[in-house]
Amino acid sequence: MKASFTILTCLLSVVASAQTGVNDALVPNRRASGTNIQAASLSVSTEGGDLVARGREFQLAGKTDVALQFYRQAMLVGNPEGAFQSGCLSSEVAGTLRGRLKLLKQRAALDDFYRAATNGHAGACLKISTTFREGKGDPASLTQAYLWLKLARDLDPATPIQQLDEVATQLTALELQDAQLQARCYLAGAWPRSVAPALLQGDPRLRINGLSTGARSTVMINGVTFKEGDSASVVPLGKGAGNGKPEIQAQALQISCSAIGSDYVLVTIAGETDLRLLALGIN
Repeated sequence: MKASFTILTCLLSVVASAQTGVNDALVPNRRASGTNIQAASLSVSTEGGDLVARGREFQLAGKTDVALQFYRQAMLVGNPEGAFQSGCLSSEVAGTLRGRLKLLKQRAALDDFYRAATNGHAGACLKISTTFREGKGDPASLTQAYLWLKLARDLDPATPIQQLDEVATQLTALELQDAQLQARCYLAGAWPRSVAPALLQGDPRLRINGLSTGARSTVMINGVTFKEGDSASVVPLGKGAGNGKPEIQAQALQISCSAIGSDYVLVTIAGETDLRLLALGIN
């Protein structure tokens, strides 16, 4: 049933892509559905190449901030290598940070890799696969890790197949089939709107009351205690609430705790697709 649903979803996506364009808001290289992705990427690979070269010069000179500006300028004119290098540099910077800032930088890198990947950059597909495999900046998913490895292999046959086989052995037959179908849909032009759910900072309805990390990390949100993976109903904060006390409203919120960091928590709210990043002292 899951595979059949995926086939139908992909077919509908391909049709919609052909009519409206694919990911115009995210993908600088606008192309019709079904266009050979490698050929399409070649059409923009030289534009902005001088910006990428300048970025490398500044990066080698240790001027990371300036290098990142050049890479992002190249990305904005449609250069996949600029997006890829921007993602790589953001990942390096993330390695020097902690907590919420680290998570935000990791997500910024993931967004850049996605932009490069949807324009035929095999290396970016590998980076996205690693992100899902290790859960950096997003919940871990072996199915997504395999999918993006498969895309990298399809875009560049020189991509080592050992990793692909290794991840494949950890998936069920249905998960494997589903990932392969999605990969074919993506290559046909039906890319998803984003590589992961949007990460929104803060929510006026929710506040962290307490946070403890360690072997059994817990967080208190609106007076309710959560561990990672827990779901519970909470009373949302209202405009009239004072001193952090919740104001009783008509409908409670059902939230799930996805991850707990040193100074933040990731939650999802029932009926909403975005991830919410709550930080200590911020709502």
